Amino acid sequence: MATDEMIARLARSATAYFTTKEVERDGTKTTIVVYTDDAPEWLTDLTREAHNAGAMLPDDGRYMQIRSALDAIADESATLDDHHEWADSEIDAYTGARIAWLAQGNRYTYCDQAQEEGVAEPGASILDLIAAGQYMEACETFASVWASLDDAAGDNEDGDGDDEEVDDNASV
Repeated sequence: MATDEMIARLARSATAYFTTKEVERDGTKTTIVVYTDDAPEWLTDLTREAHNAGAMLPDDGRYMQIRSALDAIADESATLDDHHEWADSEIDAYTGARIAWLAQGNRYTYCDQAQEEGVAEPGASILDLIAAGQYMEACETFASVWASLDDAAGDNEDGDGDDEEVDDNASV
């Protein structure tokens, strides 16, 4: 298992491969997060894993959350236990944003999970249930990104990984 410092260093490296770009969808310009064409294969694997091992189609919201998780992990004092505070910060404050999140893909399953696991209070309002679902998705994303970084750092540390794949010198 890699150290927290190794994982933070790799997260900083990974953030260099993410960028934003403006696209037009349904007549509306929006900014999305993507990774660059020269992103290493391990980052593609990390992104795929963070999309539920490929079960979730590529999703703009998830890409933004992956980038945000990488930024949080890149802090040298970050640990896996920090995901709760970070996940709280990922909950939308506005009703419209919460409803838009719920309308994307199968996001309702996170709300169901929050209810089943007691994250949402019994009898919670629909907006509180959606917030709990957002929290569950954020926790899942953070844990997946952390695990992928741990695997990539461990591969690099053990000499199993290709130095070109895990480029610690790619940080900004």
